[in-house]
Amino acid sequence: MTLSGWKIWPLALLLTCFSTAAMTAEPSAYEKKYTADPFYQEIVTASETLKGQALINFIYAKLDESWAKRVHPASIWLRRNSTGQFDAEKTHANYFLAYAEVLKPLIDNYALVNEMKTSAELQKVALQSLYIFEAMATADAVRCVDDTALAAVQFSFLPYRDYIKTSLGTLGVEPLSDFAKTALLFEDNALERAGNADICMMGDLAHAAQQAGRAYQPAFLPQRGWTPQRAKALKDLQATWKMRHEFWAQLTTE
Repeated sequence: MTLSGWKIWPLALLLTCFSTAAMTAEPSAYEKKYTADPFYQEIVTASETLKGQALINFIYAKLDESWAKRVHPASIWLRRNSTGQFDAEKTHANYFLAYAEVLKPLIDNYALVNEMKTSAELQKVALQSLYIFEAMATADAVRCVDDTALAAVQFSFLPYRDYIKTSLGTLGVEPLSDFAKTALLFEDNALERAGNADICMMGDLAHAAQQAGRAYQPAFLPQRGWTPQRAKALKDLQATWKMRHEFWAQLTTE
């Protein structure tokens, strides 16, 4: 997607905003400009009543109307509420996925104008966000009473796994282990987050209820039930990451 009329910002200013340390730094000119943008304020207002995927859908609908004008304020809000969010109670896995999604056109467009370093750095941010989403959504899924939610998360992540694989030509395999370690830290630091109803709605029970025309209210395991399930799911995910990275490393050396 080419963002006609979009503004090119220098790499240094972008990274002061997109890095995970940005919340403790003085806001850059880039961030000051777009947090004052009417669309950023519109997202803030919408977030008072919409949460999680409902809010993401609102942002996506607005971006469909005008990517070029709105992609920067949207990406800043999503960064602040994903990799820049350190309050567990406000953490939501789906914001990490949405952040990566919104960055992808920026990554492509910086490459189109031959700003390859900027494109590569933003790609790292997007991949890190995808790893955090995968870790957090995996743990959230096994918190659902509906035990089919985990398989649904894993299936839905397949296109993003392919996206990560296609990024290896630019970034190589080496950063992936660091992405995985950081993802686990983010997930653990957000341990006090609320149950993720959006993840639970991906399971079979929600789909069956929808097909029958019935309302479905996601239910969650108690903490004592979730703790061992979460530990096992994350251990399995680490094993999956290890196999995935080893396989990709073989492909890049052949």
